[in-house]
Amino acid sequence: MKITCELLREKGGSCEQVERFAGEWPDGVEVTYANCLRAAELGLDLNWAVKHLLSAAQRKVYNKAAEAVLEVYNEAVEAAWEVYNEAVAPAREVYNEAVEAALEVYNEAIAPAREVYREAIAPAREVYNEAIEAADKVYNEALALAFFNASQFSGRDRAAGEF
Repeated sequence: MKITCELLREKGGSCEQVERFAGEWPDGVEVTYANCLRAAELGLDLNWAVKHLLSAAQRKVYNKAAEAVLEVYNEAVEAAWEVYNEAVAPAREVYNEAVEAALEVYNEAIAPAREVYREAIAPAREVYNEAIEAADKVYNEALALAFFNASQFSGRDRAAGEF
């Protein structure tokens, strides 16, 4: 199979990908293992190529191979992640201890300021609570009146023009 810039454009390849391909193979290229490796090195979108350049039967073969490769890849990534976590665990522990100690110092340092703040806002909070209590009372009384008026409403009131 030979891949050309024209074929890539016909199949809807992105301008950036076609330009990258043309930079390496301006006259096109035969599909060989070496050229596929080079395409991967160039960052050409092989997943796009699979979807747009291979037949259904070829995609089936590719997907079967890719599935096995993905399984091995995931196992390698999982193993690497475990090694990484083991390697950083001591540093993470030291970091967490340092943060905990810093938080203790911070909380001790701001404790007097918090207390002064609480004392300073106490009168304002009391006035606020009283105002809200009064507003709640008026609000609830208005709702009670609205409920009462609504309960007294009947269809014949509408006919008489009494809303």
